[in-house]
Amino acid sequence: SVTGRELEGRRGGSMTAVGSLRRCFLGSFPHGDALEEITKVQQHLMGLAEESGVKVKWVPPERIHMTWHFLGMLSEREVQQVQQKMDGLFHDGVDEAYER
Repeated sequence: SVTGRELEGRRGGSMTAVGSLRRCFLGSFPHGDALEEITKVQQHLMGLAEESGVKVKWVPPERIHMTWHFLGMLSEREVQQVQQKMDGLFHDGVDEAYER
């Protein structure tokens, strides 16, 4: 089950609490060489933005992700239903990488 205000995982997506509902999506988080390369590109772009005086809100590398499907605002019960369905799709289940 989901605990805490926000939970992210490689295939689990993200859930941010708003009242008794959570803003949820399904997504993928890059790892290893892919994350390393994305971080290099991000650092390069950060330098260009700083040189140009462009204000950008950057996401820390560990939060970079690809959103596959935005689920919207879900209740705890709906989150559990989605998680059970996702667990059934993947042999090793839905990852719960970290909690905030």
